[in-house]
Amino acid sequence: MTDNHWKEYIKFCVKLMGYCVYQVSRLLPRSRSKWCFDSLQDFGNTWFLFIDIVENHKDIRAISITQDKSYRDLRRKGFEAYHWLSLKGIYHCMTAGAYIVTINTRQINPYLSGGALYVNLWHGNGLKACVWNSDKSAITMFGKNLEQIASSRYCRISLFYTYFRKPDLALSTSPFLTAKLFAPQYRIACDRFIETNFPRNAVFSWTKERIFDFISRYESPQTLELVRDIIPRYSKTYIYMPTWRDSGSDIFSRSGMDFERLNELLKRNNELFLLKLHPLMKLDHDDMSRYENISVIEQYSDAYTVLPFTDMLITDYSSVYYDYLQLNREMIVFCFDLDEYLSENRELMFDYEEFMPGRRAESFDELLTLLADHTDCHVPERERIMHLFWESYDNGMDIAEEIKTRLSRNYVK
Repeated sequence: MTDNHWKEYIKFCVKLMGYCVYQVSRLLPRSRSKWCFDSLQDFGNTWFLFIDIVENHKDIRAISITQDKSYRDLRRKGFEAYHWLSLKGIYHCMTAGAYIVTINTRQINPYLSGGALYVNLWHGNGLKACVWNSDKSAITMFGKNLEQIASSRYCRISLFYTYFRKPDLALSTSPFLTAKLFAPQYRIACDRFIETNFPRNAVFSWTKERIFDFISRYESPQTLELVRDIIPRYSKTYIYMPTWRDSGSDIFSRSGMDFERLNELLKRNNELFLLKLHPLMKLDHDDMSRYENISVIEQYSDAYTVLPFTDMLITDYSSVYYDYLQLNREMIVFCFDLDEYLSENRELMFDYEEFMPGRRAESFDELLTLLADHTDCHVPERERIMHLFWESYDNGMDIAEEIKTRLSRNYVK
């Protein structure tokens, strides 16, 4: 047996032991009033739901479980947080009634999650296929297509937490997305969904004062300075939020982005251009500091508390397009690499032209022209897309109360 085969064999044995531990953890007594959340680093739906529960649902003990040292930052903010391998972290993972996650239970402690209500909030409404509904994505991640994964006993153990384990409860924002996107994605029935707005989008309806207060308590001083002191100096603020490319390609060289020309245009018009990149994207921040009217938002800062202070979003295939529709502001779809994206990265679940309407720029020159001419870039078919993607966004449903109701119906004591 080669060294690689031995390594794979050892990895599988470890996963098999973890799977056995998971089965035993299904027998543990659990508390309905104790909920474990993932690390909250992405400032997404779990972060905003966590804050809501801490502030408004005193009957629930909300605990963040991290797999790095970020629990220290959370503690400094006054939250209860533990490392997943600490004694207290293990104890709470064994006894929590619910696991609230963004992607899957691996973000907390998958081996001790049996018997807990597994609630998946996901991270966005979008066009991109994920590993659960795309042969291409499955092959990229696991080296097998969906049929091979489903029929493999080896995969059933080794990919249990990433593929086979299905959420007990999931979040969707419309009947259309439940039926066409999320139910097939998770392979669960439509009655196992909560349909309402994303927790992170609640900020879109807040007053400026409430956003300032939220940022000052929970986020970085740099973000507060940006929204309170820097953005108001400019006549218009753009924010560019490109999606991550699985291929790792350099989007700035591919798009022909010329920051010198962009900065000159912005200076003439007293406008600000914000860059919010995926954490895996690389950009020389020191080099960017020489552009007076271009600012890079910190890697791990929350863009969603900044979005209400911007006038236009520039994106490509990112789900932020659909979130920004709720603000009813201008958008440009900067699709300079559509063919390459489809061939090298992800499949799309819906037709790109039909389900992502609006002004398009297929090159940097086209983008610059739209900005220079101050072209009206409001989305003409906004109401149609809002109905399909956000039919339930303003129904006032309380996600925390829905989780409590589902817990009371289940076996968690």
